[in-house]
Amino acid sequence: MAQETYVHDGADWRKARQIYVYDGSVWRKVRTLFEQVRCVYHDHEWVRQLTAAYGVFGLVSYRGTEKLLVMSDDNDHVWYFDGSSWADLGAPYTIAPSIQVDSVGFGAGGDIYATNYDGGSGAAIYRWNGAAWVKLFSNGGMTDSTGQFFDDLTGNTYFGSFSGVWWDGTGPWAQIALAPSAREGYAHTATKTYVMATYTVYEVAGGVFTALPTQPPDPIEQLYVDTNGLLWTSGTWGLFKWDGASWVATSGVACEYLCQDERGDLILGRYGFDRNPYRLAANGTTPNKVEMQFPAAPSFTYSMDSTGMKRTASGRLFCIARHAAGPGKVHLFEWAEKT
Repeated sequence: MAQETYVHDGADWRKARQIYVYDGSVWRKVRTLFEQVRCVYHDHEWVRQLTAAYGVFGLVSYRGTEKLLVMSDDNDHVWYFDGSSWADLGAPYTIAPSIQVDSVGFGAGGDIYATNYDGGSGAAIYRWNGAAWVKLFSNGGMTDSTGQFFDDLTGNTYFGSFSGVWWDGTGPWAQIALAPSAREGYAHTATKTYVMATYTVYEVAGGVFTALPTQPPDPIEQLYVDTNGLLWTSGTWGLFKWDGASWVATSGVACEYLCQDERGDLILGRYGFDRNPYRLAANGTTPNKVEMQFPAAPSFTYSMDSTGMKRTASGRLFCIARHAAGPGKVHLFEWAEKT
């Protein structure tokens, strides 16, 4: 006999089929089969945190702390999360309010940086000093203001864009000869900093970029360091874990973003409409897939934006998602227990 029910797996209620066998006197449960398709959380939900007229973009975190940043299309402002609330830092305007913020990120010590296009001078870099935006650098050959900020363990700050990698290690911002540019993802362990450039993973320290001796199968979509300090990649060929000498395949599930939930299980998924993030067990196998469904309405469905998902030190989960009703409808969500 099989009975459909919901069973708590230690983290959430999941739809399951419980199998019973009659032994001649009583029915005894012999097995619980969790549903494999569209099995969903029932005691957590995505709660919208920030809403702009057009959307919010560019979710970044700082070294597994509580610090987060996003950009808003409302007047091109930068928003900062300190672990308790979101604060509007305004925008680093230069020539006109219509010049949008193109990138935000954290540098050495958790300093906040942003870029925009400085008119005929090319791209510009700014740092938030706690009260206002200070312009640090403009042009000098940097023509692209879209990319990523990151730091290394020796206290240097970098910005990778299509026009190259720029850093502050020599005093004034200077270009590092690295082609292709490191603008596609980064991750920190306790002892190393890793960045990705056109499906190649590098270790970076003191302005020196060294490609790892072996590389995971491309295309790589994301670098991620888990709460145990292990480096992962996600991509078309699944999940791979770096053991210090080679990449170990852990799952053949194609995925584009990778994160962890509050109890440390892996979360992964793919971009595109009607694609929800889903949780895997810690061993990275597919039988424990549980969807973390975005809110739905009769006229639209949400899906993960290319920024992906970020986890803070306390285990809080944030992500940016867009809905299918049209362009510009992009919002920031937090994964929260239902009240």
